[in-house]
Amino acid sequence: MTEYVALLSGGKDSLLALELSLPNYDINTILTVIPENQESYMFHTPALEAIDYVEKALNIPLVKVFTPGEKEKELDDLHRAIQKIHPKGIIAGAIASTYQRDRLRKICDKEQIDLVTPLWGKDPHWVIQTLLSRKYEVIFVGVAAQGLDKEWLGRTLTPEVYEELKFMENKYHVNVCGEGREYET
Repeated sequence: MTEYVALLSGGKDSLLALELSLPNYDINTILTVIPENQESYMFHTPALEAIDYVEKALNIPLVKVFTPGEKEKELDDLHRAIQKIHPKGIIAGAIASTYQRDRLRKICDKEQIDLVTPLWGKDPHWVIQTLLSRKYEVIFVGVAAQGLDKEWLGRTLTPEVYEELKFMENKYHVNVCGEGREYET
């Protein structure tokens, strides 16, 4: 039986959740869901090619799950992959999306396995500050909010960029972590 599976998109939240979980969980598999639909409700879509580098850097086997990315049906594809792996639990980077967490919880409950979400309920500012203090190279690969235009694409999260995000939070109600899909990393 595989111990724990980390759901990984290559984005900042899933990577930080993985790092925070490593001391307490035996993570034997990285699982990435690759939706054809760029508007997936559940899964990260931009820059998924980065996940191959994560697999090499961590030396943890990667399982890729391809899905058309249709709402709710994409979860069936994830569920089938989880059933094949038989983990004790799933680690995910959800911070505040009950949509994502509830759907993962449903799969975990059906399989009688744990759902580990170390970022759940954390203050978005704590998450960004943690990423900065741990020297993550966070690159903006998608933007979809007022105040975040195409000039943000390719930018790297720095303390100065964080200050800009805080300004956007106050002016446009942008979540500094991008939890409302304001941006992808």
